[in-house]
Amino acid sequence: MSRRRSYRIIIFTLIIVFISSPLINIGGSQFTTISSVKALDSIHIDKIISDLPREEIIQNESDWLPDQYEMLLISPENSSFIDAAQVFAEWKRQIGIPTLVVANWSDYGGVDGPEKIRNAIISYYGIFPIKWVLLLGDTEIIPIRYVFNPDAQIVGDNEPLGDINEKPTDYYYAELTSDWNLDGDGRWGEHSAFNNTSYIPELDYNPEVYVGRFPVDNIQELYDLFNKTMDYEAGIYAGDWMNKYLALSGISDAPDPSGDVDGEDEGILNQYILDNSVNNSMDWTHMLDYTSYYTPVDSERVMNLSKSIALEAINNGSSIIVYAGHGSPSRFSASNVLSTGDVPGLSNQNMPSFIFGDACSTNSYDYDSLGEELIKQPETGAIGYIGSMRLSWYYPNDTALEQCNRGLTKLYFNEMFNNNDFQQGKALYESKKAYVSSRWFQSRDLNFTYFEMERKSILSYMLLGDPSVYIYTDTAQLISPLFPENMVAYEGSNYVIQIKTALETPVPYAQLTLWSGDGHYRVFAANEEGKMVFNLPLGNRSFNYSLSGHNMVYSSGSFDVEIDDKSPMIEETEITPDKPKADKITIFNTTINDYGLGICYGYLILSMDDFNSYTYHLLTPKYADYKYEVVLKLVDGHYQYGIVSFDYMGNYNSTLYTGVSFITIFPATQEIITIGISIILFLSIVVVTGIIVFLTKKEKTFVSNIINI
Repeated sequence: MSRRRSYRIIIFTLIIVFISSPLINIGGSQFTTISSVKALDSIHIDKIISDLPREEIIQNESDWLPDQYEMLLISPENSSFIDAAQVFAEWKRQIGIPTLVVANWSDYGGVDGPEKIRNAIISYYGIFPIKWVLLLGDTEIIPIRYVFNPDAQIVGDNEPLGDINEKPTDYYYAELTSDWNLDGDGRWGEHSAFNNTSYIPELDYNPEVYVGRFPVDNIQELYDLFNKTMDYEAGIYAGDWMNKYLALSGISDAPDPSGDVDGEDEGILNQYILDNSVNNSMDWTHMLDYTSYYTPVDSERVMNLSKSIALEAINNGSSIIVYAGHGSPSRFSASNVLSTGDVPGLSNQNMPSFIFGDACSTNSYDYDSLGEELIKQPETGAIGYIGSMRLSWYYPNDTALEQCNRGLTKLYFNEMFNNNDFQQGKALYESKKAYVSSRWFQSRDLNFTYFEMERKSILSYMLLGDPSVYIYTDTAQLISPLFPENMVAYEGSNYVIQIKTALETPVPYAQLTLWSGDGHYRVFAANEEGKMVFNLPLGNRSFNYSLSGHNMVYSSGSFDVEIDDKSPMIEETEITPDKPKADKITIFNTTINDYGLGICYGYLILSMDDFNSYTYHLLTPKYADYKYEVVLKLVDGHYQYGIVSFDYMGNYNSTLYTGVSFITIFPATQEIITIGISIILFLSIVVVTGIIVFLTKKEKTFVSNIINI
């Protein structure tokens, strides 16, 4: 046999083997999804879609109620006051605090004006989520409650102003759940262990709302305070002054090495606050009177207390000023550092300070006082003043800084800087709650001899100013616009955004306020990273918006909302693995986008008979790049499939309208069979080839032997 004939036999054998082995797969994939050239009849598709389960369109109108008030402005029944208050209420509404003007408080039940006002507040508190109360008027216009607090009697001291037993407090309007005249004797707010016939405390020291007061006597003073507050909140006079902190410390009592070792050196208190609360978050200066007992370590920021230098710092602008030391209704007594006579000459124009006076009587606004003079300046002075309305107290050797004045002052700035309660009224009332919960206060029983002094700090330290105002601790920054230029907003849209400054830094706890001319109103809050989710209601309308936040310049704008009548967009479906097998996991991945409210449902439709029968499978959102997926185990066979998607407006789309897609699921056992057959055929080829080669070799050997003979 010739060599050529032998090769022909081998090739012919291989061809026969391969022809007889159709299950061998040489490279590539025979299971890739392809598009059909044939589209289903639209009537057939409409029938499939109409049979799919889905809920009704989600309506979110109830979330856009315009009258969920959070703040009350308690006004006299005076048309000029009411009109001015309505303008201020609209401003508060635009910065995210829906506000109601209440001037009919005299219509509510009560034995006197304060009880009628309190009952009006209680009534609204029971209906709306009220957090803030601002009293619009001096005590002759909006009366204050006098409570029975005979603290001075206990130590034989005298109040510089007013009755020795009856003390004024606006705390009455903050603590709304107690009966402040429980025994009916006309002495309000009595302590159970002192002249209270019921032997039950008439207040629980747990306020429900945050209260402040504008102590104005006429409409011009009211306009001045409204304008000063709105300018401050808008941050239109932003500057480095917003980062300045001034601590002023006197000596309440000289040290006595044999007993009172610190002598109530207030430099200790102020420096503790600077080191443990303020830290380096603000540019602080500490001016103090020195004793041999204590000298602060930081010499660069610490200096002798001087009236001239302190007034210079106030005039140059300080966001926060804290005075601790002796006081009177008209002055900070240490070095006579500030008095009512100095206030009209202050030149901190458009840089009003928040001032905390840890001292006696500096805020006795039922008479005339330093605090009242500071707050009523039109463009200078203070944006808020906290101080005691009467004598206030300290204990010797309070080295833990936890008792009476010291305890409350320390807790106030702990609330502000460590608990981020930068709203001046919230920090005040939260610090009072913290004081009542403190180790020191809880260790005093109701029969404690000096309990009247303890509760004096809670009752007497009051706020002049709007309690909801955020106090600046840094230079106010601009906020980036809400939407990119020319962006179209659609009804019902969901937005996931991050509020940032113009310098691209996040704005923690920023607020977005939206309102429209037809009464839609809602406030959205960001988290600590400035991230928020907000949505729009249904319908075509124009919205105004504002963006605000702590240490931010107020910004505002508007945008139009269009009707969402556009169908969702469905991109090509990807299937994994490339060669899906029966009873193994097959994953269908698709991308679905929507213009407006978002995707409500997505379905994968599967059929094996041209959709005469079919199954549907809900797509699960993956929350990344609008990805949706469904994970299935299918039996082997040839499938047709399509995607259907609905948005919340009822608009829908389907890939079935453009063409059916196909996929083949390979039997799970066929791969094993194929491998086995392939091995057998391969071995057969090897054996046959070996035989042929052997025979060919023998033939060649035989011929060779003949030639050699």
